[in-house]
Amino acid sequence: MDITMIALVTVAPLVLVIALLIYLLLKQKKNNFQDKYDQRLALLERGLYDSLKDVRDQQNNIASQQRLESQAMTDHLSEQIDKRVERLADVTDKHLEKIRNTVDERLNESLERKF
Repeated sequence: MDITMIALVTVAPLVLVIALLIYLLLKQKKNNFQDKYDQRLALLERGLYDSLKDVRDQQNNIASQQRLESQAMTDHLSEQIDKRVERLADVTDKHLEKIRNTVDERLNESLERKF
């Protein structure tokens, strides 16, 4: 056997072992990278979920406040309308009383003239 062949026979298994070790290290590094990527992705998803929940809560609070304000405005308008209806009824009653008095006066005058 010549020296090249001996070197090849002794070095080849060593090269294969080194190649296998490099492959395993790269695979482990890839797995570590994947784990870190998955962790970061999970954190990002959780952050987005929390942000969306906060936005939803804020929207619900705003909607509740708007409902309360709307109800208050509706109550105020209802009170205003009730007051105006009462005033209108009072004015109408006064006008009707004046009309009755006028009719009574004219009827009495007419009856007095006839008697």
